[in-house]
Amino acid sequence: MEWMYWLIIWLVFIIGFVGLIYPIIPSVLFIVGGMLLYGVFFSFEPFSWFFWIIQGMFVLLLFGADYLVNLFGVKKFGGSKAGVWGTQGSPENNLLARPCLEKMLGSSQKIFLHRPPYALKSKLHP
Repeated sequence: MEWMYWLIIWLVFIIGFVGLIYPIIPSVLFIVGGMLLYGVFFSFEPFSWFFWIIQGMFVLLLFGADYLVNLFGVKKFGGSKAGVWGTQGSPENNLLARPCLEKMLGSSQKIFLHRPPYALKSKLHP
């Protein structure tokens, strides 16, 4: 069974490192997930509290850098504040927020995901 644990951990890390090249994959979450899986399957002993603090700081730094890059990119091309918020729909945020919101909304999510009939009659989009 140990070889299966190692296989899962390696796959999660490989997906995380591929995500560093292809930004559609939430690489930060996969890399942190690989560390957490190692701790769950084997032991958290090798990781000290200092290690987890540094890793947490790196995660916050990456999310902050993602926000700033999106901010400068949207502003450079003439976008609005709403455009900056729209770019924050990155896979990391969608992976965490959307499933939680859908579960909380339950059956009422149809209200938000349903396209109203008057949207088809809008003259804004030809």
